[in-house]
Amino acid sequence: MSQQASTHNSDAAFQPEGLSFRLRRDSAGTVWLDRNGTSTRVHLHLCFPWTEPQRFLSLRDEDKNELALIKDPDELDADSRAALEKLTEESRFVFPITGIESADPDFELRVWKVRTQGGPRQFQTKLDDWPRPLPDGSLLLRDISGDLYHIKDPDALDPKSRRILWAFMD
Repeated sequence: MSQQASTHNSDAAFQPEGLSFRLRRDSAGTVWLDRNGTSTRVHLHLCFPWTEPQRFLSLRDEDKNELALIKDPDELDADSRAALEKLTEESRFVFPITGIESADPDFELRVWKVRTQGGPRQFQTKLDDWPRPLPDGSLLLRDISGDLYHIKDPDALDPKSRRILWAFMD
């Protein structure tokens, strides 16, 4: 059942075992990695750099073992790419922050209370996880569950939000 992941001879999809694979999505929405006649349910793990969210995607099994690292999804066959795109959409939650109410320490975590385009949210980060500046001037925070919070224009935030945010900036 295993088929060549790409007609190109490239390292777009690195497999630790050096084997070809295909991705497929079943009727329940589960994504499977098919390789050498076996199927393994896979989950997406986000990799750095966050500035290239469509590249460097790690596919892992239930035990978090990496089965494939996809450097460039465009190198995959059409069906595998479609399954990966759906998995990527479902795995990524990026919340645009429009304001910050508070960012208070709580044991070894920081509790953020923010306003997003979808309404108020609360999330936690590690105490030493700081807002990450992106090349376009925006900022990104990643909570302990892997969700991303994006501040498109930090200077456009209200004065209270800027004051809270800048306490965490260099």
